[in-house]
Amino acid sequence: MNASRDGQALWSEGDFLQQPSLLSHPPLVGRQQVIQSVGSTLRGSTWGGAVLAGRAGVGKTRLLRHLVEGARERGQLVLHVQADFANGRLPLAGLVSAMSDLGMKAPASVAEAVTALADAQRLGPVLICVDDAHHLDDHSAAVILQSARRGAAKLVIVSCESRPCSEAVTALWKEGWLARIAVDPLGSDEAAQVVEAMLGKPMAPVTSARFSMLADGNLVALRELLASALEEGALAERSGVWVESDDGFHSTRLAALMQPALQHLTDAERWALDVLCVARTFPLEVATEVAQASVWERLESRGLIAADDRPDVRLSVSDRILSAAVLQELPVLRRRRILRLLTGLLDGHPVTREASAPHIVEWRLELGERVPEAAVVDVCRKAWWNNDWQAAYRLADSAWKQHRTPEIGLMLARILTHCGHRERAESLFATVAEIGTAAHRAEALKALERIHLVRGTARGEKHDGPRSTGPEPSGSARDIDDAIAGMLAGRPGESLHSVQEMVGSDDPTCVAMAGSAALVALLSMGRPLDCVDLEPRLVRAAEAMHTVDVQDYDALNLRVLTSYARALAGEAVQGEQELRALIREAADRRNGVMANRAGLFLARLLFDRGQVRDAYRLFVTACEDDLSIVRQVAAAGALCSALHDGDDELIRTAAERLETVAGDEVPRVEVQVARALFEMHKGRVDTAVRILDTAGETALASCAYGELADVLHALARIDRAEHAARFMGAWTAEVQGVLDRIRIDFAEAAALRDPDALSACAHAFEKNFAALYASEAWASASRAYRRRGEPRLAAAAHRRCAESGRGYDGMPTHLLHMMDELIPLSRREREIALQASAGFSNKEIAEQLVLSVRTVDNHLYRVYRKLGVTNRRALRRMIDEQGS
Repeated sequence: MNASRDGQALWSEGDFLQQPSLLSHPPLVGRQQVIQSVGSTLRGSTWGGAVLAGRAGVGKTRLLRHLVEGARERGQLVLHVQADFANGRLPLAGLVSAMSDLGMKAPASVAEAVTALADAQRLGPVLICVDDAHHLDDHSAAVILQSARRGAAKLVIVSCESRPCSEAVTALWKEGWLARIAVDPLGSDEAAQVVEAMLGKPMAPVTSARFSMLADGNLVALRELLASALEEGALAERSGVWVESDDGFHSTRLAALMQPALQHLTDAERWALDVLCVARTFPLEVATEVAQASVWERLESRGLIAADDRPDVRLSVSDRILSAAVLQELPVLRRRRILRLLTGLLDGHPVTREASAPHIVEWRLELGERVPEAAVVDVCRKAWWNNDWQAAYRLADSAWKQHRTPEIGLMLARILTHCGHRERAESLFATVAEIGTAAHRAEALKALERIHLVRGTARGEKHDGPRSTGPEPSGSARDIDDAIAGMLAGRPGESLHSVQEMVGSDDPTCVAMAGSAALVALLSMGRPLDCVDLEPRLVRAAEAMHTVDVQDYDALNLRVLTSYARALAGEAVQGEQELRALIREAADRRNGVMANRAGLFLARLLFDRGQVRDAYRLFVTACEDDLSIVRQVAAAGALCSALHDGDDELIRTAAERLETVAGDEVPRVEVQVARALFEMHKGRVDTAVRILDTAGETALASCAYGELADVLHALARIDRAEHAARFMGAWTAEVQGVLDRIRIDFAEAAALRDPDALSACAHAFEKNFAALYASEAWASASRAYRRRGEPRLAAAAHRRCAESGRGYDGMPTHLLHMMDELIPLSRREREIALQASAGFSNKEIAEQLVLSVRTVDNHLYRVYRKLGVTNRRALRRMIDEQGS
């Protein structure tokens, strides 16, 4: 079916078929504690039931529905009363409907209703559940109250904090009949689970965090936001993950959602609210110049604004959704009038002038006023160092349109570079080189060379665009270029040596600019404690740079790198919390670059913990980063996560992406490890070992001892620890990371087949929250105890293996699968079985393993006999079921 106007198709049936739909009733998450509290309240004799109290939209109705379904499954008589505004004035309306649904006679009076409920109680327990109790008519409310007083039934009542209830309903908890249980808004992690359930596929963490913050725990608002984003094409699916477009979106549903809260406002109240939404926040003394104090008090009583409890009281809008809806509906002329008012009030106020300076400048530019270049540069710099790169870009872009000076052009080009808009940045640097002085030209052309260097183009190699023909850069600049080149080439020892003197400099600019390179090199070398020791110096240097122009080198990675280093050094919980906070900050400020970097390192921590699905979402999102090194590490992590998750489509996509990202460059160690695991997944064990051997040699030669620990661990995880043994040496004493030390110990214990040492590694992995690694270590210990003839200890290790693995959300890995085999295969038999199940013919297997076809035939015959299968299809099914 199609519709058209003037010969143009408006929509077709196919449009609706392709439109993603939302799950209407997502699973209940994050409410276990509330459910337990309600359950204990209903089972006890102290209370007659519970009142679920909370803000509108936090999921109280969904929670009540869950309680009703559970009670009915237990055979309890449940009277589910759905009060609503339409029936609020009809006597006993909601109650009569609920009783009729149960086949009970409709009561004619309050007394008759109470008697009927008491009679039902004698036959069995009765549970009365009331949704939206503020809409109950007076007669129904009286029935509920009397039932509670007489103990005629247990009750669960839903109450909205912002809606007044009748005296009878309020008496339920004021008189102590019902326990009041708070239902708080969902946290960001729980909201992410709801989003994933609604969409059917996971959402990128930074996008999920932004939607969660915007909805502010309101599940109704969250659903409307998602629906609008899908309708307007603001959400795109990339590699099985939903990602928000760079331009964001303006939800067409917000106004309708907020209309009930706004429709009864007076003109004065709406004006005050509009002004506050534009300003975001201001002191009470400024607010009283916008509207009378009584107007603000009425807005506060309605729950539309909030006032903090500081001596200098500040007002703000209480709900992000409300603020977004108001700003979307604001007419252009009204907004311009508000901007003129605010620029005058805040700029002339001694307390607010400094804090509001970026907003004031941005508002003046929006009004078309000519703002002095120095003022724009100052606030632009402050926004930049506050990580609000979107605001910094808008300010610099507006200033460039007004002034077009080389200084503004250089600042805007650097901001574009850091934000990932490299093509426009290159064009702008070229423009500055044309219009500026000789010094500007040299600075712009040097910046262009650095762009190509960071992108992975080796110095001296030909690239498009103008090149610097001036003198060689200063020692500091040259050292950082050397550090970047060494880092990109996988030579952390050289990289650290290049910037070591700069990090110890008295010049904070040198220290901060060299900080990122030094931290990346130290992490690669397995020295997170040295990173943590360096942190205070780098933080002081970064703070001193806040008065300096935007730099060519990104000093803003310092927080991300030091948080990750803290986690590796033994403070895993704090490091993870800091990285999550950075993602939330990035989501709030729409800083995609910082989100990618923080997400990448958080993903590595989550992967080590065994949370491979969350890790995959973060890795895939970071694959969009503009830096080659970030893309490669993220793509490698995405493939490893997909392999552990076991989804064939995700594995195929991730493998193709890794090859595209890695290209023809000398592969990084992370890339080699991912490729080896992929070869192992395909059954090509010898190829996987060769790749890891090469990666180990590369890491050892370049002093990348942290990465070498990963290689040794990977060899042990594919049951080739004897290859890891040859890399052991004095370098292991230099490794500082807690988890890295355990990885090395595990590889050594596996090579020696020492069950006691393997058990010690398993305990250490458990202590450091590495569920999968602990489970694999117990599996190895169980096999080693069995070989040593100690079945009791082998059985105990087997049990610990299952217990440890509960924190891992992926498919069983190679070591776990080997432990679960009832009739263990020999190493060669297992190797051939994996390749046969992957679809290779006997001849192809023989060629890859350098065996005769007859030998492969004989091995495969023994595999079939041991496993009780008769063909490749059955072999493939068995291996898939066991997670190989």
